[in-house]
Amino acid sequence: MRRAIRRIAIVIALVALLALVTAGGIVLYLFNTVARPSGALTVAGLAAPAEIVRDGEGVPHVFARSREDLAFALGFVHAQDRLWQMELLRRAGQGRLSEIFGERTYALDVLLRTLDLYGHAERSLVALPPSAQHQLAAYAPSPGAPRTPLSSPS
Repeated sequence: MRRAIRRIAIVIALVALLALVTAGGIVLYLFNTVARPSGALTVAGLAAPAEIVRDGEGVPHVFARSREDLAFALGFVHAQDRLWQMELLRRAGQGRLSEIFGERTYALDVLLRTLDLYGHAERSLVALPPSAQHQLAAYAPSPGAPRTPLSSPS
């Protein structure tokens, strides 16, 4: 009887150890999927090099030579830190949440499309002064702009 209990205890200990090693591997894998906030990148959209410095708390400080480059780097930081939130809010404004969440958000999509928030935003954009339009275009650039370095100190 004691022998059977001892074998069961060994099996339980091995299963617990295997679960712990598996959980550690999953955490390590997920940790390595997070973007590294240091290094240098070459990205499209900057007229001159910009710099993003994160302090000890991870708060980004953005330095650039022009307002457009500053807006671009800020958009880059926002996308780096909050891409999922930005995508969710964009889809909400367009009334397209059901593309992700299915039928449970259909009524909300109908309401949001009825309010036409996306259409109002497009019409408001045209009414802005050109300088503001350029800064917004820099914040969320179109593909195909010339490439210039965006760097973060290591």
